[in-house]
Amino acid sequence: MSILGNNNSVNNNIIKNNDRDGIFIWSDCVNNKIDGNIIIGNNTSDTDDCSGIYLVIGSEYNIIVNNEIRQGDGNQKYGIFIASLYVYNTLINGNDCYDSGTEGGIYDGGTDTNFGAGNRLNDGTWDTGTD
Repeated sequence: MSILGNNNSVNNNIIKNNDRDGIFIWSDCVNNKIDGNIIIGNNTSDTDDCSGIYLVIGSEYNIIVNNEIRQGDGNQKYGIFIASLYVYNTLINGNDCYDSGTEGGIYDGGTDTNFGAGNRLNDGTWDTGTD
């Protein structure tokens, strides 16, 4: 699923077995909310760079909360992947990223990322940081 605009909500979906990323937030997309989704087994094409939720350069003020992300039969690199320091002011809160990626649960390459009350990391621990 691709998000191409601003002020969108993607809530309470099951996103499963996509060829690429589960949810992909494009460049210059602002104020989108990704909430309460179940994202399982994406990147079935075995490319190296796909994740459950992927935020691209230039996106900002997006909210990623209360999602459950699992690797399943897919080959996701990360549960949540914030691509670069040009992804600004993302809120990551209450996401369950246990066993969500081959490299880790959450990768934060962004600027001013806010980790809220807690996220479950790839290894099953709960934390407000990244693994």
